[in-house]
Amino acid sequence: MTTCKIQDGTWTRRVATHKNAVWRTIIFEPWVADSRFRQARFVLVGGPTILVLAEDLHRVVAQIAVRGRIACPLRIDPDASTINRQKVDASIEK
Repeated sequence: MTTCKIQDGTWTRRVATHKNAVWRTIIFEPWVADSRFRQARFVLVGGPTILVLAEDLHRVVAQIAVRGRIACPLRIDPDASTINRQKVDASIEK
């Protein structure tokens, strides 16, 4: 598992996989559980960079978490402001 690097409460994830208007990546549940984590920055390669609050990502991960499983697949739709079809407060980073 790649180490989560958190700077000023934000961790950054580069997302390169794009298909059918949805960006796909995998994150690890310990990243979301880290007490320093306040928001995630998803750098969508060739697309926008979006920021998602920790609370929203906690909610999404809780819906997909399977006991004993630490990898969580995410499908990010910046146009609909959803992750895994759940509405999140996503903002575009300028």
